[in-house]
Amino acid sequence: MNMRRCLLLTSTVFPNISGFAGSVEQRKKEYLKALAFYLQYTSCDVVIVDNSDYDYSLDLIDKRLESLHYLADPADAVYGKGYCEAKLMIYAFSKSKKLKTATQIIKITGRHIIHNINALLFFCKSQDVVYVDVDIRLRYAHSFFIAAPLDFYKDYLLPNYTKMNDSIGIHFEHILAKALVSWRKNGHNHKELFVPIYIIGHPGTSAISYPKPNIYTYLRIFAKYVIYEFLKLFGRF
Repeated sequence: MNMRRCLLLTSTVFPNISGFAGSVEQRKKEYLKALAFYLQYTSCDVVIVDNSDYDYSLDLIDKRLESLHYLADPADAVYGKGYCEAKLMIYAFSKSKKLKTATQIIKITGRHIIHNINALLFFCKSQDVVYVDVDIRLRYAHSFFIAAPLDFYKDYLLPNYTKMNDSIGIHFEHILAKALVSWRKNGHNHKELFVPIYIIGHPGTSAISYPKPNIYTYLRIFAKYVIYEFLKLFGRF
């Protein structure tokens, strides 16, 4: 079966909760810059979903782009950013035509430019495997880049979104790690990333940019990959 890849970008142009960095105009520019990057430098279809009812089709017209938008319930904000992001994804999966036909969906935080995305996608060759950066104990998984089949999102990750609550320290990343554990217990496979994720941008709550990967970053990621594969070989995971 041919791989049909689709990028899923989450967006909040007009935040309704505190703690976000940057003005609305700056945020919109960052989202548009990221969209333009993925449309230019990848061959993937791109779905972007915004929960402040912003329609990106007003800015960009491309047959590979699908823009979805709705107005989130303000009550969702009490549970934090991870909960709201999960609801963005749930909406996208229920409405998007492109996601329904994709065999591998790459979820990316919308304002982030994954500078080395093509190197990452070259490594993410199997449409039946979940590729995500995790800690060695599978208790925390970074959510800014996830490559996985539709079933992982719909059957393992998103059904548990109500457990996400930043105020009590249960973040999206913790539930993502638990979903990976269940995924593996049911006979599916997960692979640690072979190269670091090179993000151009900054976290939603800070104006400080992510650091550029250096030789030590590459060595650390490679070492973690080797250790993880070794532990899997001997049934430790």
